[in-house]
Amino acid sequence: MDINFLDKTLRFLYTCKSGYTFTKDQPPQYSDEEYKFLKPALEKLIKDGYANKVSTQSSATKNFIHTYNISFEGILALSNDGGQPYAEQKKKEYIIKIWNVFKIIAVAVNAIVVLLFTILTFMYKD
Repeated sequence: MDINFLDKTLRFLYTCKSGYTFTKDQPPQYSDEEYKFLKPALEKLIKDGYANKVSTQSSATKNFIHTYNISFEGILALSNDGGQPYAEQKKKEYIIKIWNVFKIIAVAVNAIVVLLFTILTFMYKD
């Protein structure tokens, strides 16, 4: 499971107007390998606030049926981040990481320049 899979699952929930319930039928857009990770991906979306889970108890079998729906936060994330909120978040984290490296380099260069000017000042103080 990767970030693109989480974005795909969020878009899938958006297309399910009445929510998604695990049944015997596998959604056609998921391969057998991906389908194994669908439930953990849905739980991750719930944890991140992008989805909700509604549990109802079946009167016949007394088992719980879980229906997954996209939340308002999920809809906003899809519309604001070009349909890929997890991929966009990863890009933002990468940009911040690079920016922090540049800031450290700038501070180091600045310190070297100040040190160089200080040394030159004392050398040519005449």
